Amino acid sequence: MTDMLLESVYVQNFRSINGAISAPLNANVVLVHGENGAGKTSLLSAIELALTGHVQSLHRADSDYDKQLLFRGAEVGKTAVTISDGKSSPSYSTRIGEDGFSDLVNMPADMAAFFSERAFLPQSLLSQLLQIYQDSSSSMNSPLASFVGELLGLDQLDAIESGLQSLKDVRNIRKRSGVFTELEEREALVKSRDERDRNLADSISSEADAALGELAERLRALEIYDVPNFSNYREIIERALSLPHESDLREAIGRQRELSAIVAQIKDSELYNQEELESALTRLDNVTSEYNQWNSQHRPKILDLEYAFYEVISEASLEADFLQSWHGARKISQAELQRHSDRLHGIRHDLSEIDKLTQELKEAQREVTAADEKIASIPDSTGSLASLLSEIGAFIVEDRCPVCERNFKECNEGPLTEKVHGKVKTLSRSADQLIALSAERAKSERIKATCFERIGEIRSRLPEQEEIASLEVKIEKINTFLQELALSSHVLDEGKELRDSELGLRREISAYNSMQSVLSAARETLSQFAQEIKYQSSDERVSLGTLGDALREELSKRERKYRVLTDTQSRVREIRTVIDRLREESDENQRLRNANKAELEVEQLRMQKAAEIRRQGGVLRASVDEVRSRIIRREFNERLNHLWRDLFVRLAPNEPFVPAFSVPTSGTQRLEPKLVTNFRNGDSAGGTPGAMLSAGNLNTAALTLFLALHLAVPKNLPWLILDDPVQSMDDIHISNFASLLRTLAKEHGRQIVIAVHDRQLFDYLSLELSPAFPEDSLLTLEMSRARGGKSSCNVRRVEYKRDDAIGRVA
Repeated sequence: MTDMLLESVYVQNFRSINGAISAPLNANVVLVHGENGAGKTSLLSAIELALTGHVQSLHRADSDYDKQLLFRGAEVGKTAVTISDGKSSPSYSTRIGEDGFSDLVNMPADMAAFFSERAFLPQSLLSQLLQIYQDSSSSMNSPLASFVGELLGLDQLDAIESGLQSLKDVRNIRKRSGVFTELEEREALVKSRDERDRNLADSISSEADAALGELAERLRALEIYDVPNFSNYREIIERALSLPHESDLREAIGRQRELSAIVAQIKDSELYNQEELESALTRLDNVTSEYNQWNSQHRPKILDLEYAFYEVISEASLEADFLQSWHGARKISQAELQRHSDRLHGIRHDLSEIDKLTQELKEAQREVTAADEKIASIPDSTGSLASLLSEIGAFIVEDRCPVCERNFKECNEGPLTEKVHGKVKTLSRSADQLIALSAERAKSERIKATCFERIGEIRSRLPEQEEIASLEVKIEKINTFLQELALSSHVLDEGKELRDSELGLRREISAYNSMQSVLSAARETLSQFAQEIKYQSSDERVSLGTLGDALREELSKRERKYRVLTDTQSRVREIRTVIDRLREESDENQRLRNANKAELEVEQLRMQKAAEIRRQGGVLRASVDEVRSRIIRREFNERLNHLWRDLFVRLAPNEPFVPAFSVPTSGTQRLEPKLVTNFRNGDSAGGTPGAMLSAGNLNTAALTLFLALHLAVPKNLPWLILDDPVQSMDDIHISNFASLLRTLAKEHGRQIVIAVHDRQLFDYLSLELSPAFPEDSLLTLEMSRARGGKSSCNVRRVEYKRDDAIGRVA
């Protein structure tokens, strides 16, 4: 790469450069001159953009600078640079648009970074360079750290330091190492499980103690006094559940039901007496006489109503005879009337709907016919012709027809474009009318189809005319029957009431006769029941009611006793289920705790190994920091500061203060140099360059710092591109600077491109840097504005010429 040479540059519509310029760069020294705004700074920035794909100084000022690079009013711009390495001539370029960069073909990233940081010094960066390095942090990505890496080749140490950085804080280890995080999570998980299982074991133990305590209490109620535990509780519970308390309870409940039935029979039998029986017989004779008289008078009418009911509703079925069920017959007739009336109403509604749809069908047919007549009057090609004329209008130039080449001005009817546009509007309106009529006709056709379909659907469900007439007759008959039934309702209610009274009295008399025999049997049954349950009465002459109450109280006592014992047995079963579950959970919990203990021992051993690795990494990192800091202090003091001092003294030989980097001599793990000034004799002055140097020498310090940084690292790119670096320099500084440029170009093999604003300085440097040997060359590029504001570049090449006059004098 040491033989690489900038060959040429091409710039189009970039920043202040209007139009396109192309200039050669294939010389040892290239001087660029131009007035303010002529484009000399834009030319140097274009070289950086073509080679690297960005302009670093503009990016510091505005992150969206890429949208401001295109010359105002231009549509596209471009920068391109061709270089030569002796074997090939690669070209790098960047296309510029309103939205930014595109079509980037740039140098590799490492070479691009070297160019922006070490080979190109923009005018805006000159005044900021010292501040940038003064404020540079100690991070690995700072400009100062980047320079140190290039200068000292500490990539491996930096990589080790960066890799071990996370060992300082366990939180960083968690972010960087998934394995360490996994170890911590697994250890925490095992500890959490162990804590959970211990808590669960305590809970199971407490619950088991409570269950066994309650079981002992329940067993004492069953007269079992053994103390239960996890070993013997099953045997004790089986003995408790074998007691026949449930069967005793069922027998007591069953006996109570039997007693209740016997007592109920006795009470029902005691409700009747002889006087009530005689009264019932007298009332039965009177009711029977009244019912017979009513029946002889109204029986024909009842039969007529019953016949009429079954005639109109032949499929009906009543639960009893007509007199008993005439209210039901009325409800059935009313429901049947409603059903037939609803059906007749639906038929009439369908007929009305058919008439309405027929009218809509006729109206839709008339609209279709009218639309067909209108469509027939409009030509089909209207839309196509309008589209064709609209396209032809774009080719009309100066009222000359693009079809026949005739000049339309001869017709004196105005411009041809207006004539064509008017015809297009007329044809477009006709096409729109044709589309609207077609849509209207399609809508009417859909209405016709819907009407046809709806009429067919309604007619398919309409009955025949005879069926409709039959339906009307049936409705009339039902109405007549309901009217007659309403007129006879009081007669029917009177007959039903008389017959119900007669039947009720007959049942009452029959029940009394039956209860007399039941009462005798119940007395004998109650005495036998007392013997079966082994109840001994103290009084043999006790009444049936008193004996029944005594037997009920005895059975209630037995039921309560057996129910308590049965409930106790049920609770014992529940407690057995709970203790079984707790025993299983206890066994499973113990198994899990044993497994967790073994797993926790493994995880703790792994964490101990991880802690040892972290400790060893910390020791290694401390060693790396110590070695790295020692090398940096040595190189800063012995190499960079020496080179910077030599360059600064060359340009400012009368300045008593010399800028330098001050690196702490005490042990440090991070790079923390500061910018200071020293006396020329080497004593420390302590102040920063901004406080100790004049404005001119401050720029000189920044310029020499850039050159020192360039020369201190390997020569990846042998170029130095400087944009007006002589700001605030006096004549002595400029003379020394020209001498320095010659040294850099001839002894250090650098290709120098420098832009200056001052005309006298440009002429002076052209003379000072002119070729002194056959292999030297100088190019001067003068930027200016041509007529119309276009940018131009005047190129002049100065070659080496032998001065024969001096030879002849010699």
